Amino acid sequence: MNNAMPLAWNRERLSDFGAIIMSTSQITTSDPESLRNTLGGMSALRAIAMLLGITLHASMAYLAVPLKDMRWVVQDTPSLISDFAYWWVHPWRLPLFFFLAGFFAKLTMDRHGVSQFARKRFKRLVIPYLVAAWTIGPILYVVFVCGWYLTGQCTYAQMMPHVPLPPELQKNSFGPAHLWFLQDLIIMSSVYLFLSVVMPGTDKSVRESKIIIAPGWWMPIAAAIPTGLLLWSDLSPVVAHHNTFLADPPRLLYFTIYFIGGIVAFQNREWFIQAVRFPTTHLLLSVPFSIVFLVLLRTEFIDLQSLTGRLLMGVTVALIAWLTIYGLMGCFLHHWNSEGPLVRYIADSSYWMYLCHLPIVASLDVALHWTDIPPVLKFLVVSSATAVLGLLSYQWFVRYTIIGDYLHGRRLKPDRVATALTAYE
Repeated sequence: MNNAMPLAWNRERLSDFGAIIMSTSQITTSDPESLRNTLGGMSALRAIAMLLGITLHASMAYLAVPLKDMRWVVQDTPSLISDFAYWWVHPWRLPLFFFLAGFFAKLTMDRHGVSQFARKRFKRLVIPYLVAAWTIGPILYVVFVCGWYLTGQCTYAQMMPHVPLPPELQKNSFGPAHLWFLQDLIIMSSVYLFLSVVMPGTDKSVRESKIIIAPGWWMPIAAAIPTGLLLWSDLSPVVAHHNTFLADPPRLLYFTIYFIGGIVAFQNREWFIQAVRFPTTHLLLSVPFSIVFLVLLRTEFIDLQSLTGRLLMGVTVALIAWLTIYGLMGCFLHHWNSEGPLVRYIADSSYWMYLCHLPIVASLDVALHWTDIPPVLKFLVVSSATAVLGLLSYQWFVRYTIIGDYLHGRRLKPDRVATALTAYE
């Protein structure tokens, strides 16, 4: 590859992404609106990671290879398209989300300091988690037990909370469900906050630490080593689902690696800008590993319970995750580093849409279960209808209310903005 191209690309990105490569003190005093526009691509990528969760959950009823220990509300006729879409996206979506969560956690810590970081994380994570667990959680439970009853998986008496469900349903029926990501993110953020308090000043940049390793196209392959070894010991973070209010150690440890990766990426942003300058290479390299993953998952080519099988699967998943993270980060920093009104609106709405979507998806799965239409069409109907209902509910009940204030900050209605501008003039 011509060495002049990466250098030219890097100079262009350093110019466009200027707010990111400022020192911490400069970021703290920079114009918030300018910084938000500069981070538009990152916000859009985070929203995509959230919204893809709706699509993946909409495909759960139609999977040929479901997650281990996952008993969905109904099990419909499998769809090859739904199955392919789920398992192609699943290995990298949550790693990307937690990587971006770490990236923005470090940004918030640098801009606002320890006390404001704690306040903002409590407002954006803890409060939504507790409120959703006590409101959306019970609704979701009712939808699921109704679906299980209507499909003959439990009796009418077992729909009552005081009567145990069948063992295969009971063991995963009580937990945060799709809110587990908030539970884990609260733990990660709390540990990061604690370390920032007891060990201040330990997060030096690569340049200050005099690390001389030049970032090359192989960086995501190096990053995949620890995650691959972790999955070698336990594949459950990828192929299983444990619905429990207690932290799942293998899952928490696995996604914490990506959270730390995001912190390091922001901390050493000049170095990271150079490391993601090969987006096409990284995304193309992820394709054959995704194919290998699908083959391993859907065939008996190798025993995934054996040491060799777990190692092969673990390394494959880790390579998919890191190659896709580096590839998408490079694409969005290269082609999309501004934020228009529509993108900002979608980014704002994505948090609420993810919080509220699962009861809608499960209800639609039950409603369509007995209809005589192709499963792929059911999948498309559930996905699109859930997205529409999520957007409408966000606009009507969330965006300009106290709920929106807690999820993404206060937003003024257009007429109030116009009134404020008129009064100012």
